[in-house]
Amino acid sequence: MSQFRFPKSEKLKDEHAIKDLFENGKKIKFYPILFLYGTIKRAPIEKKAPPTIQCAFTVSKRRFKKATDRNRIKRVMREAYRLQKHKIAEVITSAETDDQVGLILLYIGKEIPIFSSVNKAINRFILKQPAE
Repeated sequence: MSQFRFPKSEKLKDEHAIKDLFENGKKIKFYPILFLYGTIKRAPIEKKAPPTIQCAFTVSKRRFKKATDRNRIKRVMREAYRLQKHKIAEVITSAETDDQVGLILLYIGKEIPIFSSVNKAINRFILKQPAE
């Protein structure tokens, strides 16, 4: 049951890591989501921790003026990610790497999505990713 939680430690909030992912991360688009991912540099003290995935969600303020719409979209994306994140963790841990992975889900659709379309996009992303 704990595999379906989304604790604070798994949320990507480091400004430098987010900037680095936008500049140097790999990009894959599965409509209506653009996935940005890559490794995150960690402090030497944290090297002993098992590999983890940190994730952030974002929606364009230009496209969705109302905060309630942006929050709704992020809520749908978080829920779809939360239910499938254990599959991503299996792929990452099978690669036996010490790197921490950062993932940003950027919503690029034009209307408020339904859960199934976001869930399908995340599932396609998981199936596309080889163990790196």
